[in-house]
Amino acid sequence: MSIFSDIKTALAAVAGGQSYVDIAPEGTRPPFVVFRRTLFERVQVMQGAEGLQHSDFTFMCVGKTTDTTRAKEDALALAASVRAAIEACKTTTLRDQYEVPVPGDEFDDEALMDMEPVAFSFWHQA
Repeated sequence: MSIFSDIKTALAAVAGGQSYVDIAPEGTRPPFVVFRRTLFERVQVMQGAEGLQHSDFTFMCVGKTTDTTRAKEDALALAASVRAAIEACKTTTLRDQYEVPVPGDEFDDEALMDMEPVAFSFWHQA
């Protein structure tokens, strides 16, 4: 399995299974999670590629209401669910991970959505 499919599996019970790579389909209603890889590197040794890779992913957790106070609470709760799901998943790919700092929340004025970021760094096999 790839790290992308393992993340999808880990997030299956989060936000009603609405987790997407890079972008949510048009018309997707919150709550949902969009995740993207923000860093990728292959571990190199003198003999060549070792098969070990390092990837960072950012998860944008989108709250489910348009009431700004409630949307913030929903986004924070969804972020907590993402953390718990990733930390609980111990597949071969997601076995070695840790949370990394990420810039603060975002608010989309047009869509009236509150987004709380969560970021993890993973060491995984190719």
